[in-house]
Amino acid sequence: MSHFDAIYKVLLVDDDEDDYLITREALAEATYTRFGLDWVNSFAAGQEQIKAGNHDIYLIDLHLGRHDGFELLQYAAEIGCQKPLILLTGQGEREFDLKALSLGAMDFLVKGQFSAALLERSIIYAIRHRQVLNELQTSEAQYRGVLENQAELVCRFDRDLVLTFVNGAFARYFGWPTAQLPGRSLTSLIPEEQFDQFAIHLNQVFARQMPVTFELALPGTSTSRKWQQWTIQPLRDQSQQVHEAQGVAVDISERKSAEIALRNALIREKELGELKSRFVSMTSHEFRTPLTTIMSTASFLEMADHKISTDKRLTRLSKIRQAARDMAELLDEVLVFGKAEANRLEFVPEAINLVSFITEIVEDYRAGSHGSHQFVFNHPQQLKPFYGDVKLMRQVLSNLLSNAIKYAPADTTITIDLTHGENQFILSVNDQGIGIPEEDQPLIFEPFHRAHNTREYSGTGLGLAITRRAISRHEGDITFVSQPGQGTRFIVSLPDIERQTSK
Repeated sequence: MSHFDAIYKVLLVDDDEDDYLITREALAEATYTRFGLDWVNSFAAGQEQIKAGNHDIYLIDLHLGRHDGFELLQYAAEIGCQKPLILLTGQGEREFDLKALSLGAMDFLVKGQFSAALLERSIIYAIRHRQVLNELQTSEAQYRGVLENQAELVCRFDRDLVLTFVNGAFARYFGWPTAQLPGRSLTSLIPEEQFDQFAIHLNQVFARQMPVTFELALPGTSTSRKWQQWTIQPLRDQSQQVHEAQGVAVDISERKSAEIALRNALIREKELGELKSRFVSMTSHEFRTPLTTIMSTASFLEMADHKISTDKRLTRLSKIRQAARDMAELLDEVLVFGKAEANRLEFVPEAINLVSFITEIVEDYRAGSHGSHQFVFNHPQQLKPFYGDVKLMRQVLSNLLSNAIKYAPADTTITIDLTHGENQFILSVNDQGIGIPEEDQPLIFEPFHRAHNTREYSGTGLGLAITRRAISRHEGDITFVSQPGQGTRFIVSLPDIERQTSK
C-alpha cells in the first residue's frame, strides 16, 4: 500500500486545543499522505488510548498538567507498545530531546517551528522506522526461539571473552540460570588445563578472522569425561571488523567413547595376535626339549632293553618323569595365565600367618636347591595376619623365588624381607643374579616376554605376568629395581584389609 492509498491514524495527546488545531491544519496540508487525527487532552486519556493501540502513531506533548510526556513515553515502554511515538517540545527545551529518544521516542519536534512537510516526513519516517524495528525484533525473537530449542550449546562473546548471549542448552550444560551468564567471562567455564588450547583457537578467530572447529575435553574420569566439538565463527560489524564471535558446541561424549572403545578393541586384538604368536613360539620351543628327552629316552630303553642295568634304566625313567613334570608345569602356567586373562582367577581370602607361610615355602626351596643357594628371611617377631588367597600367594612367592634361584649363580644369597607399615604389608625378594637389561625392563611383566639375557635358561615368560595378576587380585602392586650383572629386587605391596570378600 502506497502513502497515497494509506490513511494513517494519528493520536495527539495535548492539553492545549490551539495545538490540536495547528496540528490538524498541518496534517491536512500533507502532500503525499493522508492522515486521520484524533485528540485527547489528558494524561489518563493518553494512557488509555496508547494501551488500546488503535492508532498508527502518537504525538505527545511534553507538558500534560501534573504529568509530562516523559511519563507517558515510559508508560508506553512498560506496556510493550509497538507503535511509534513523537515528543512535541516547546522552544528552548531541546535539552529534553535526547532524554525522549532514550525513553523510546522515534523523533522530537519543536512546536511552532515545524512545517506541514516536516511533520509529514517525521511521521512517515517514525512509522517506517518502527516497522523496521518491529520486524527486527520479530526476526530476533524467532532466531532466539530457534537457538533456545536447539540441542547444541550456543553462545556469543566479545574480544574480552565476556559472554553476550547464551541459549538454554548452554546454560543447562554448565549448570547456570540463562539470565546470569551474559556479562560473565567465558574463561570461568573452560577448564584451566584446557584453556591454553582454547586460547589458540580464539586467536585464529579474532586475529586471523577465520572460523575454527576443534574438540575439547572437560574434566572427569576416563569413563565419565565429557567431550565437546566447538565451532567458532567471527561476527563482523558494519565496518567488517570482528567485534564478537559465536560458538556452537556439540556434546560428542558418546562418539568419543565409541572411538576409544574401538581403539582399545583394536589394540586388544593386536595384543591378542601378539600373544598368540608368542604362545606358539614359546610352546614350540619349551615343549620341544622335554618331548625330545622323552622320545629319545624311550627309544633308547626300547632298543637297549636287555643291555642296560637296572640303575641305568631307573635313571632313564627318572629323566622321562622329570620331562613329563616340566611339561605339566608349563601347561599349568598356561592354564593359570588363561584364567587370569579371562578374569577367572578364584579369590578366596582367609587369614594367613605370612611368617609361617613364607618360612614353609623357603624351606621347600632350600631343600630343592641342595644347598646351592643361601636363603635369608628377615621379618618382625610379631605380625598381624594377612587376609589373602593362599593359592595365589603361593604362586606369587614361588614364581619370585624360582626366578631368583634360576638367574642367580650358585652360592649366592637370596634375601626375603617382610615388613608392615602404613596399612600395608611389604614383601621383597632380592637376588644377586644376572639382572634385567634396561631395554627389557618396561616389558618384564608382559606375557611371554623374556629378557635378552635369559635365552639360555628355560622358561615360558609367563611367571611374572601371572604374579602381577595374582597381586592385582589382592588390590596390591609389584615393582622392581634391577641392575644388569648385580641382581634384582622385586617389591610386593599388599593392602592390610582385615575382611576381604570374594571377588
